[in-house]
Amino acid sequence: MKRIIKSKPPEEWEKLIKKNPGIQYRELDRIKHGKEARQILHSSLIEEQGGLCCYCSREIKDGSSHNEHLKSRTDYPEESMRYQNIVASCNSLTTCGKYKDRKSITVNYVSPLEEDCESNFSWDSSGNIFGENERAQKTIELLNLNESNLKNSRFTL
Repeated sequence: MKRIIKSKPPEEWEKLIKKNPGIQYRELDRIKHGKEARQILHSSLIEEQGGLCCYCSREIKDGSSHNEHLKSRTDYPEESMRYQNIVASCNSLTTCGKYKDRKSITVNYVSPLEEDCESNFSWDSSGNIFGENERAQKTIELLNLNESNLKNSRFTL
């Protein structure tokens, strides 16, 4: 997991929120310019992250990733439009954001926005990732970061 330093949200995103106070992310398809603002946001997130998934650091593009909410839209609807809560994740169904979204989150996991997030993990020469503490280990499990394809891709680096 590589640290993400959030920059300023895209102007279109800020305008949309200002024009539609109280809107939630799930409502974007129903409002004028909602889809376009979401796509602009997505492209901005990918650029902000250097084209890497927020969790596994695989290369991502517009078509191979999605807007990921660090705090779930279901459990924290009031956070669903907050720029600091949205990052770009790969579309893998077996790891990262889409894998996490199918689980009930009961752990305080390591966020890629944390200043020291990278220091919570280590890797071996076979591509395995290890948590340096219990919280990091729970993060690895929550995101399935030792999934075989992901582990093999780290091994070949």
